[in-house]
Amino acid sequence: MNGLTIIINGNKLEPWNPPHVFQTKWVVKSKKMLFPITLSVMQKDVPSKYRHIQYEVWGKNVTVKKPEWISDVLEPHKNRVYAIVDANKCSKYLKLNKNSFKSGQVAVADMYKSVERWMHETLRREGYVEKHTGNVKHNTKMTKFFQNLFKKPEYEWLNPNTMSGIGTNSGAGSGKGLGSGNAKTNSNDTHEKPNEKEPNENKDKKRGGSGLNITLIYSNDTSWDGCLDPETNNFICNRKHPLYIKYENNEDARNQRVKSVLFSELIKNGARRRDITAEEAFITHRNLMTEAKDLKVV
Repeated sequence: MNGLTIIINGNKLEPWNPPHVFQTKWVVKSKKMLFPITLSVMQKDVPSKYRHIQYEVWGKNVTVKKPEWISDVLEPHKNRVYAIVDANKCSKYLKLNKNSFKSGQVAVADMYKSVERWMHETLRREGYVEKHTGNVKHNTKMTKFFQNLFKKPEYEWLNPNTMSGIGTNSGAGSGKGLGSGNAKTNSNDTHEKPNEKEPNENKDKKRGGSGLNITLIYSNDTSWDGCLDPETNNFICNRKHPLYIKYENNEDARNQRVKSVLFSELIKNGARRRDITAEEAFITHRNLMTEAKDLKVV
């Protein structure tokens, strides 16, 4: 509340602050902009209007985002993750109604990407996220295909490795909360260490390279077929999805299916930084499938 007192009909309004099992504070850096964040894992499910990432500008809730990787969070914590982000640095990208950000804004998209990457790394390190492990496909022809593809002006916006963000232990820190260490502890204490460096002393770490790897995994959650790993930007393919199983024994059909999902994820990821219509997305997907008609990815 920053010292603010609100009294309604003689009753003092208290901030929403339910018990947590883990909490930490950090400052995520994206495009030389700093975004303070408080990440918590609550003891009980968080109300849907707050779940999972709440972006605020000057104390006002602008938008709440559900990260695509939330299925990686171990039970019973999927609905107990809550992060509040100070997004003041993106205030100039607000719509006139101040209730959301303008679409297709690179700075906003990079903020989302950087925040979600840091959250994923932190929750995995603390034992709340299952790290994807599986059969990694190192395909030289595929790597070369995407390197050449992303060099073309009409497709360079699809390169996930151009998204700014932070790697493990990079970014600007405002202290580390010492939480659970694993997903079963019930400790509610949060500790902070003083800054060892000023935020602006840290430099952005760029994600190098333009190739892509595919990791084939078996996920118990069969509702999703593929995603981009928030930490590596590589493509994760779920071999337990019903459509993968259906085409698994037919090499051509399997390759077409995996490429279709991969291109869909690249378009969806790129659309966060570029305002495109549904028609443009469909046309881009069709053109990509044509470009890769002879490419074998799995």
